[in-house]
Amino acid sequence: MVEPNHTSTEAALKQAEELRDLVLREYVLRYLARHPGAMDTLKGIAEWWITREQLMVDVQRLSRVLTELTRTGVLDEIGSGDGRMYRLRAVPRSSATSAGGSA
Repeated sequence: MVEPNHTSTEAALKQAEELRDLVLREYVLRYLARHPGAMDTLKGIAEWWITREQLMVDVQRLSRVLTELTRTGVLDEIGSGDGRMYRLRAVPRSSATSAGGSA
């Protein structure tokens, strides 16, 4: 078994920390781009600005995942626009019985 090099581990941790800083910087700047007059305390920025930006990114990521699950036939998409809903695609009865199930 290869032991991790202490120097390479420290470098990787430093790189990960720098990446987290870049993400936070991006969140702050995105928020300010949409709200140029915004001003808040450290706590307010952490609670409101960063949380909102993370949520927006997570919603965009979730949208991509739902689209892929719908495209591959795992989910059914019902409706359109903001009222669009998703559910597990029902397995046709003939598929369930042909896969070894019994009716």
